[in-house]
Amino acid sequence: MGAVVYYGPSGGTHVELVVAVEKGRFKTVGGNTSGYMDGKYAEGDAVAVKWVDEDSPRIHGFGYPKYDQKGSAGRASPLLKKGNKGAAVKAWQTVLNEAGFRLPVDGEFDSVTHTKTRAFQRKHGLKDDGIVGPATRAKANEVLSELKEKD
Repeated sequence: MGAVVYYGPSGGTHVELVVAVEKGRFKTVGGNTSGYMDGKYAEGDAVAVKWVDEDSPRIHGFGYPKYDQKGSAGRASPLLKKGNKGAAVKAWQTVLNEAGFRLPVDGEFDSVTHTKTRAFQRKHGLKDDGIVGPATRAKANEVLSELKEKD
């Protein structure tokens, strides 16, 4: 909770605040949008609360704003899935290793990373689709925090 979800190409089309997370979906509050607020449906120019599937193709990524002294915000955490490559995948592979799911950290979201991601999701009661979205990231943060407390 508290994350910002970025929609559209390069995350520049629309943003909403994530206020709740549950298996496979999350609840957002956003302005200039369509959806339900207080049981009434609003089309367009409204503030709305809605549930979004975590694997929605509209999602570009997620982020927790981290403001520096100049007021600049941080970047979104991308939605990760099979076929992705790069630093964000390496970071996820490192998280999986810290959580006990041994795999190479090579920046390739290949079948091994996909399989280990699904195993992590199953172990922690999440939708085991192999996609790293807000629910998977939240659970990973929780697991790593618990592991650090034990040290």
